[in-house]
Amino acid sequence: MILKRASRLLHALLHYRADHPLGYQILTNVLLFSLLLSLLSTAYQVQSNYQKEKGQIEAQLQLIRAGYIDSLGKSLWDLDRDQVDLQLQAILNFPYIAAVALDADSLNVPLSHIKESIPERLTLSREYPVYYSPAHLSRPQYLGILRVDTNLKQLYADLSSKALENFVSQTVLILMISVTLSILFQFRVTRHLESMAKYTRRIGQGHLEEPLTLTYKKPNAVPDEIDQVVSAINEMRESILADLRLRDQAQKELLFNRDQLREQVERRTRSLQSAKEQAESANRAKSQFLATMSHEIRTPLNGILGMLDLLVDSPLNAEQNRQLKTIHSSSEALLELLNGLLDYARLEENVFTPTQNPFRLQELVHSTSLLFSAQAQEQGVDLAISIAPDIANDCHGSDGALRQILSNLVSNAIKFSPRGAVRVRVARIERPAPAAQPDSQWLRFEVSDTGIGIPEAFRSRLFERFSQADDSITRRFGGTGLGLAISRKLVQALGGEIGVESEEGQGSQFWFEVPIQIAAATTPTSAAAVKPGAAAPSALRVLLVEDIEVNQQVAIGMLQRRGHKVTLAETGYQALSLTADRPFVDMHLPEISGMEVCQQLRSTPGPNQTVPIIALTASIQPQQISEYIAAGMHGVLPKPLRSDKLDQALAQLSLPPPTPVPETPAALTLLDLNLLQNHRSALGSTQLKTLIGNFFKVAQRTRDSLHSTVAQQDFYEVAEQAHKLAGASGTIGAPVLAEQLRRLETLAESSDGAALAPAFGHVCQLQEQTCAELQRFLETL
Repeated sequence: MILKRASRLLHALLHYRADHPLGYQILTNVLLFSLLLSLLSTAYQVQSNYQKEKGQIEAQLQLIRAGYIDSLGKSLWDLDRDQVDLQLQAILNFPYIAAVALDADSLNVPLSHIKESIPERLTLSREYPVYYSPAHLSRPQYLGILRVDTNLKQLYADLSSKALENFVSQTVLILMISVTLSILFQFRVTRHLESMAKYTRRIGQGHLEEPLTLTYKKPNAVPDEIDQVVSAINEMRESILADLRLRDQAQKELLFNRDQLREQVERRTRSLQSAKEQAESANRAKSQFLATMSHEIRTPLNGILGMLDLLVDSPLNAEQNRQLKTIHSSSEALLELLNGLLDYARLEENVFTPTQNPFRLQELVHSTSLLFSAQAQEQGVDLAISIAPDIANDCHGSDGALRQILSNLVSNAIKFSPRGAVRVRVARIERPAPAAQPDSQWLRFEVSDTGIGIPEAFRSRLFERFSQADDSITRRFGGTGLGLAISRKLVQALGGEIGVESEEGQGSQFWFEVPIQIAAATTPTSAAAVKPGAAAPSALRVLLVEDIEVNQQVAIGMLQRRGHKVTLAETGYQALSLTADRPFVDMHLPEISGMEVCQQLRSTPGPNQTVPIIALTASIQPQQISEYIAAGMHGVLPKPLRSDKLDQALAQLSLPPPTPVPETPAALTLLDLNLLQNHRSALGSTQLKTLIGNFFKVAQRTRDSLHSTVAQQDFYEVAEQAHKLAGASGTIGAPVLAEQLRRLETLAESSDGAALAPAFGHVCQLQEQTCAELQRFLETL
């Protein structure tokens, strides 16, 4: 029994720290604090005893000095050596005296007595001179010196013994008190805290069935701190139970609302999806309408301009030539106006790319402004033009856009100026050149008038569509309010700014600033290689596939004038049956389209499978050009058909194939160079640069968006964005990137989240390589 109790006690002591951490900490802190107090008390006592014992030693030394010096002096004067020795022995008997020595001339040798040999560092020495005053002498006589050494070693030993005794006794007492306090604290506080800790852990585990009760604690009449904590815990339990009941109720309501919300979201999603599909269908219908209008409007103009080109080479007198040039100029202006209207639709869709041509700035400004000279004279308005002399005259850029902007501003200035003057000024301003046009100049165009001016309240919406100052302006001066909106869109497309300064009743000044590239010469080098009207190096057998009679006459006339033999086919099926060498193909033929004719020729073995085919069409959007090239065509000529463009195309067919430019394997793999070259032929180098630059921006923006949608596993958005970028990549001439984006789209549509992230990483890497190759292609333009 005793052994079991001893074993349990030993186990409790060994595991006390783990079982009762708070009690262990309190016991440890009490012991450490008590030990520190014991050390301080012992040190204080040692210091006090040291000072006390040292005072006693000093008192003994004073006693020796007072009681023995005079007697030693008399004995030395009497030369009584025995008496001196006896006196020294008496001094040595004092406590803590270790040695005494007397050095006197009368003793011949020093006299000393040593009780104990002590190191010098443990001794306290005092020296006292010995004098004697005989009665017959007036002054005391110096007889020697007395040296007394005290024993500090004994003093330190006594102090250490007392200090150890005090420290042990105090430590034992403090230990007993600490253990007693710890036991009391364990029974009165710690074990109750442990019970509360166990109960709170059970609460954390969800066991809230019973309240907290302390088994070993009797209730007090006045609740103490432990009772207050128990009461607080039980109140917390009741609050938790109430919260759980409320949470269960809220959870049920939330589940109900979630089901309702899910159903509502599904309905809204279906509605939005339907609205999106309708919007996309409407946008496709709009694009189809624009393409059809472009084709249908350009077709009669093709006949007008083509016939005029044919008449130029016929024998005419001077008056007829002048009239013919007037008709030709008017037709060109009409074509430019229609192009502007179609361009505005593309401006609204942000797909407009200005056509770049060489031109002379002074001629453009003067010719555009003088178109309104008759209107100005009729209203009595003075029209003046001022161009700064430091402006480069030979330029390369979108002359059509500049002409349309100037026409709108000058026309408005004259229309809203019943009298006075209209001034057109062009000046060069200092602004950094765009990165894409390092050799460009910034020009500021100003059109000022002395007309009715614009109220301040209407200036903020002046450049909005169908907007004028008020309804009276429309009734008085007419107009649709579309001209300034077109001008703003065109200026933004050119990378510039437009604004107005006006005061009501004092006139207005409209201005716009745009960068314009400086050109070495205004005559295109590619067109100069083949003169209009000149025959190609060798006569060609040409199959013309055209369904419009006027266009037939124009094309046949131009080709025959250049010495080519022309065979006419009015439908695609006739073209397939004739299958001649080098046809011009219209994309909008009856019965079967030009693309289908080309595809059938390319897929049918025979002598015409590889014959050069050129599309003659009014539909020349980048996406459409990509489709023509994918169908197997060699090039594209836009309608209305121009003689210089025709000569270039025929010359390229007759010339030997150019030496291929060495390319890296990656470039040959990632880019469709044939499509890019056809973009260059149809759009021009500058417009192609702009198109590729826009692709860079769209690709980077879509990549950033895909990064977040892929991370969020938003499969619908990933599929949408990948689909859009795949279309843009295929149009620009990056088929490999387009293929990988379509694969990413397929993975998103199948909700394959595991394969989505690796596929997106591959697309990112491929996009960087493709953009790098496109950048190298741009450097060759």
